[in-house]
Amino acid sequence: MRLLAFCYCIWWLCSPLQVVRAQTTYFPVPAAQPGTIASGGRGPNGAVDFHRAAFLYTAADVALGNIPNGTVLTSIGFHIFTPAASAAAGTLRVWMGATPATSFTRSAVWADLLAAAPALTKVYDGPLTIPAQAGFYDVTFNQPGGLAPYQTGTGYFIVYEWIAATKSAVSATYTVSVRPATFYMGLGTTPPAVLTPTGGSRPWMRLGAGGGVVYPDPAVLALPNLGRLPLLNGTATPVVVQAVVANHGTQVVRNIPVSLSVTGPTPFQATLTLDSLRAHDTTTVSFPGFTPLQPGGYGIRVSLPTVGDSITTNNEQADSLLVTPAQISYGRGTRFGTRPTSAIGFGAGSGTLLHRYEAHTPVAVAAARVWLAPQTRNLGQTIFGVVLDSTGRLLGRSADHVIAPVDLGEFTALSLAVPVRVRGTYFVGVAQLADPTGGAYYPVGAQVEPPPFVPTMAYYEAAGDSALLGLRLPRELRQLGRPLLGADLTSVTGLDEPVAEPADALVVWPNPANEMVNVQVRKAAGTLMLYQLTGQLVQTHHLSGQQPLLFNVAGLAPGAYYLRFVATDGIYRPVETKLLIVAP
Repeated sequence: MRLLAFCYCIWWLCSPLQVVRAQTTYFPVPAAQPGTIASGGRGPNGAVDFHRAAFLYTAADVALGNIPNGTVLTSIGFHIFTPAASAAAGTLRVWMGATPATSFTRSAVWADLLAAAPALTKVYDGPLTIPAQAGFYDVTFNQPGGLAPYQTGTGYFIVYEWIAATKSAVSATYTVSVRPATFYMGLGTTPPAVLTPTGGSRPWMRLGAGGGVVYPDPAVLALPNLGRLPLLNGTATPVVVQAVVANHGTQVVRNIPVSLSVTGPTPFQATLTLDSLRAHDTTTVSFPGFTPLQPGGYGIRVSLPTVGDSITTNNEQADSLLVTPAQISYGRGTRFGTRPTSAIGFGAGSGTLLHRYEAHTPVAVAAARVWLAPQTRNLGQTIFGVVLDSTGRLLGRSADHVIAPVDLGEFTALSLAVPVRVRGTYFVGVAQLADPTGGAYYPVGAQVEPPPFVPTMAYYEAAGDSALLGLRLPRELRQLGRPLLGADLTSVTGLDEPVAEPADALVVWPNPANEMVNVQVRKAAGTLMLYQLTGQLVQTHHLSGQQPLLFNVAGLAPGAYYLRFVATDGIYRPVETKLLIVAP
């Protein structure tokens, strides 16, 4: 939220569109930046001699740009995510054609593609320098006639041809917007006569309107909230509903009422007022907390007034919340088994997908839950559940779980041997180990966010390895949607937060060792776990805080291992990670 001097009339009194000379209004499609990048082939490729591409933005896609009906488009822009080291210069030709098509229906043969109906209009033919900097660059139409004014319900075929004069050593990478089976391209030292379908990663575009269209358009983009909330011992945690609100218009808007309506067993309503929001800015609104008093399904709706708004199709968003006895998740739906719309994972590598949660009072995590995607490639693969503290340190894990046919398309609970007590920020998720054969698999179902994608959501996290050694904080991922992960929680009473032990609480000697190792943990009894760097558990030992433990490592392959300790009372004391070297 930003407070700015405002020299126009209040936003809802400014409904008529006005034309202002000597400025361009830009309409990114979709309005919010997507979270994925692709190779240089998704925009004019400055590292090749010839590049031809054709792709489709459907009417639904273009509508996400919030373009007023009747707008005359005068430019098109590409977004560089990672620039090349040097600029590239050449000639660019661009054709566009209005279409109601929902799939790419034009020929892949270049000559036929240009000639086929519906007709394409050449909008640009001239020089282009691909800049060596990130962000949008725009191509202003220079051909007579131009496009007909935009009409609601219109999509566009977009075709371009790049001919290099001076090349960069490596192409820039372009930000993309994904719709399946919509992108065709060809690269080479000669003009490609036939284009190849290459999936749905199209250039993320922005369309420009010369002369400057001035209009108000506040919008509710998304609701990044929990999908399931536990009702432990009859008491639920207060829910603070958040909404991502943007100003897609071209002028500052002021005094914007944002309303929340919660329906269900415990209804709730609230309204907040944004003092001001600058053009193209985005902010997150947090409503006063409400406490569900009964389990069941709740509907959440956040809305803006439509009076005086030039585009009213983006004025509200709805979501759902299920209050359950003991489960927490960001997955939507009134049942935990809501089907996903995609499958995610680390392919041929290993890694850990997580959700980040907050516990205002102590709770215990009894199990991690994961909806396993019904792909046969997942069968026989190894996963395990994990719980991390706010720093990314491992608090507890389940036993290894080999995915069986009965698991596919279902939620699987990965139970911890001892529930882990947490308070404050914590992470729960699932780790996948690399396929021993080197193949790729994607075990976790996810619900793709509805467009437009909003990068300020932060309810999914991932660590890029499965060792979980507490060496770094989990990093945020922005393009996966809502992974269908969750946790089973239990109540705890009369407990303080876990207390850190001194750095020397875990004592190991000798180190390096080639036969016998002594370990002592002060002030606690529990389980000692020895891991390979890959995250594979190789030994488990039980010890008390009174007597040293002696165990044999002579049968292990020489190399580095890590030791972890979990107390038997379930409280993890985040002692210093110990690196154990097994000598030849």
